[in-house]
Amino acid sequence: MAAEKGLIDLLHAVRALLAEGLRLEVDLIGDGRERQRLERQVQELGLSGAVRWAGHLADRRHYFERLREADIFVLPSRSEGVPKVVVEAMVAGLPVIATATGGVPGLLAAGRRGRLVPVGSPTELAAAIRDLAADESERARLRSEGLRWSAAHTVDAQAGRLIAWMKSAFPELAWADHGPLAETATTAAAA
Repeated sequence: MAAEKGLIDLLHAVRALLAEGLRLEVDLIGDGRERQRLERQVQELGLSGAVRWAGHLADRRHYFERLREADIFVLPSRSEGVPKVVVEAMVAGLPVIATATGGVPGLLAAGRRGRLVPVGSPTELAAAIRDLAADESERARLRSEGLRWSAAHTVDAQAGRLIAWMKSAFPELAWADHGPLAETATTAAAA
């Protein structure tokens, strides 16, 4: 947990949504230098009953179990590169709401695979959460889009596409259709 993750914006959005009467719980996964400050902010905003602290989840299986228990994944970052957590959320079948920073718009296909909100806007973040919480069909659509995209971007799928491309680019070479990547290449070529 770091300041650039924008969790303060999420807390303000949650406070606004609770004030409107929306029932929600927030699980914060992770630890870091900002955790104590965030815990104080949760207390000051009166969010103790709505925010749970999962801490760092080193066991990947447990991490994905926690993700799958959620209804929506929110990444309110103020700056990012290409955040792995967005891909992990899609793999877990979660609709994603994230700020339009760094590589996030690309991962979310400019909003087609998830909701994008401006950086540093708790009001717009709250609106996106409210709208998505109320729209089961949109959550299902985003879940489906995310699962489809993430399945096409596994290491095996990428390796298979590379092998298929190499075979088509260099047909004169004798390609063995056996070995550890043969099934991957066949599967990816069919996809």
